[in-house]
Amino acid sequence: MWTSKNYRLLMAGQTVSVIGNQVTSFALLLVVFHVTGSSAAAGVISGLCVLSMVVFGLPIGQVVDRFSRLYILRLSAAVGIVGSLLCVWATEVDFSVVLFCFAAVLLGVVSSAFGTAERAFLKEIVEPSLLAKAMAVNQGRYSVGVLVGPLLAGMLLSVSDQAPFWVDAVSFVWVLCCVMLIRPIAVQQKTGVEGERPLLRTAWEWLVRQRQLCAIGWYSPLMNFSFAGITTVSLLSLQYAAFDSLHLGLYQAAIGLAGICGAYVAGKLVSKVAAGGMIVASVVFFGFSLALTLGGVWCVVVGMVLSGFVLPMFNSPCSGFFIKSVPHVLQGRCTALFSTSAMVMMPIAHMLAGVLFESVGRVPAVGFFVVIFVLSSVCFVKIGQISTIRL
Repeated sequence: MWTSKNYRLLMAGQTVSVIGNQVTSFALLLVVFHVTGSSAAAGVISGLCVLSMVVFGLPIGQVVDRFSRLYILRLSAAVGIVGSLLCVWATEVDFSVVLFCFAAVLLGVVSSAFGTAERAFLKEIVEPSLLAKAMAVNQGRYSVGVLVGPLLAGMLLSVSDQAPFWVDAVSFVWVLCCVMLIRPIAVQQKTGVEGERPLLRTAWEWLVRQRQLCAIGWYSPLMNFSFAGITTVSLLSLQYAAFDSLHLGLYQAAIGLAGICGAYVAGKLVSKVAAGGMIVASVVFFGFSLALTLGGVWCVVVGMVLSGFVLPMFNSPCSGFFIKSVPHVLQGRCTALFSTSAMVMMPIAHMLAGVLFESVGRVPAVGFFVVIFVLSSVCFVKIGQISTIRL
């Protein structure tokens, strides 16, 4: 797949963009609080980015299936530049809250549109047998952003409130240059699946008839729910254990580094072992990693770092199987259905984790999320016939 110039350009652009996105994600809350002096405004504006991805995710899926995926990638990068510059402007004006709100919504929509279009576009430029490996590269790229983004944001914030957003704007410029150099590929947009107007119902009806894909579709949100909840409880636990900002930063960096290593291993494994067996094994080891966080402080650290290592080994074969199996004309809508359902569960998990941690303590809170994970995993493997998946 690296022999494809289009693929190299897409990855070069997105690797830089992921770092820029992580810089903004980390900096936005802190900058809004510094500029407005309101923790409520900071929380609301940070939440608007995720909320916009949930609200606009499904319509974006329809748009991706109706128009050129490459055109959407280019338009998203251009709009992303505007969103980042709005954040820069918001630090200097009296109506900063309004501008930050608009910028957060805009950047959330851009992230959703680019991610959905990119995933669909991969099927046009990567051979089916290499899709799982391509998704492992994607997972590694995201882990690089998690590792580098917050550290870079911290350094930039020491310079000025505007610096992180300028860097994000430059990253979008780089992405735009890369996708503008990608050569358009002639792909038949319509098949016998449907007519002119792409309907979400068509994608939904097709998905529910696919046992294994349907199982991945309902299991992934529950997996994200459990992981997000335990992540929040673990972070609160470390803060109560008197971890200072330096040690918390090292903890986050260790998880990001583990993700990079896991993505590398996943890329090697997907071409050598059966996808179904790899998925089942990753679920077992992921559950073990989450259960480790029931122990003491260092068990929490080891468990979360280990989970960061294992997660790409689940995502890579699942994502590769998804892209390979879903018809080209349904890629955008099916991706939107999957990603939107997953994102809806994450803020619920974060809020519930905080309530449980405060009301019943760390161990019962973690235990609740572990039980949810174990029960859903057993149903996922048995009902979905996951072990029979092949790429």
